[in-house]
Amino acid sequence: MRAASPSARRAAVAWRRRIEADGQRVDQLLACKALDEGGTRLPGCVKTRIPWAPDGEWAVVLEGAVDDHGPLLRFLAFGLRHPPAASNQPTVYERADRRLHS
Repeated sequence: MRAASPSARRAAVAWRRRIEADGQRVDQLLACKALDEGGTRLPGCVKTRIPWAPDGEWAVVLEGAVDDHGPLLRFLAFGLRHPPAASNQPTVYERADRRLHS
């Protein structure tokens, strides 16, 4: 988050406050493609858009997991879904792929 823009920070903080207060609604989780046309491999992962809207510009990718207490979602990445090509920024999906496979 150190390198995040002010709008990215606001989006991330608003999402975190919402899930801490109310949890993450299941109907706002979308399955990630196990293998995406961009080459990302995110099997067992879900995403949610921030703000929740079909064209929400930010997203969070979460990995499904199980611990001693039961099923959970583990945070992998936050970022722009589709950053401008000229920015050379990785997509949120590329960030998640790197964390999942490094």
